[in-house]
Amino acid sequence: MNLSLLSLASIVQELMLKKGLTLSMAESCTGGLISSILTKLPDCSKYFKGSVVCYSRFSKENILNIDKSIIEKYGTISLEVGLEMAKKTKELFDSDIALSTTGVAGPLVQENKPAGLVYISLCSDDFSKTKELNLYGSREEIQLKAAQATLNMLQIYLSKLNKN
Repeated sequence: MNLSLLSLASIVQELMLKKGLTLSMAESCTGGLISSILTKLPDCSKYFKGSVVCYSRFSKENILNIDKSIIEKYGTISLEVGLEMAKKTKELFDSDIALSTTGVAGPLVQENKPAGLVYISLCSDDFSKTKELNLYGSREEIQLKAAQATLNMLQIYLSKLNKN
């Protein structure tokens, strides 16, 4: 396990618990890695409501209920689908905050999009943000970097909140 990721997850957990917020996730290109990291920590069940690995178009449409027209227009690897994944996950788990990842971990091109193209999204009641990343490295390195960027996005968001 990457110690810096576990340290970042510990900071996120401390902030989530301090602020009394709940979290859910939808992971595609990270394949459950972020959820796995979060659940390595004791007491994560006090804030982490759950996750879904939506690796395929089928799961994005049928589990998260993302509108097929959005996927057809933008592709499963897009800013628009990434944001919809976060929004639908927030609804599905009734959480305060939801995160999502979608992208190409590699090594092959998908949907004419290069390996390393990743979209990470965060959604809360009054805020949403999607960030495009262009990562490099092996499949595992891209997944680790995407996980770190996603947890970092959450940590920055939580640090700026005034609640508690």
